[in-house]
Amino acid sequence: KRAPTEPPPPPVRNTPPRPETAPPPPLQTNRSPVGNAPPVLSGEAGENALEDLLDAGKFDEALAAYKVMAKKNPADRTYRAGIELCEGLRALNQRDRLEAAQRFEAALEIDPSNERAARELAEMRRLATNERKGLLTRLMGKKDP
Repeated sequence: KRAPTEPPPPPVRNTPPRPETAPPPPLQTNRSPVGNAPPVLSGEAGENALEDLLDAGKFDEALAAYKVMAKKNPADRTYRAGIELCEGLRALNQRDRLEAAQRFEAALEIDPSNERAARELAEMRRLATNERKGLLTRLMGKKDP
């Protein structure tokens, strides 16, 4: 047992001491606010980078990038429509078809030339029609072709 007048032992350090001449951290570039997303670019290169994120299924990163670009360019419809598109794709990924359809329609209302939203909405409608055909066929007792 220690005597009551002894000081407590120094804490054990698991990390090596940091050298005094450590270089400063690198400067931050114009990066997306989310993880390892590509830098937020403007113009056609930025739109291609955002499309690549959507194609890769990184909806949250694309959403964050669209929000940044919409804030920088409040008059640009494509970025506001992109936000709705990302929300719709995320809802579709979570199997919430009603929410996804509403988001795609909102994207098309904001920017009628948004091809991705139009394609996704058309695909959803096609799938719903095929499901209804199959259900009707089963109800009528016919075999599916």
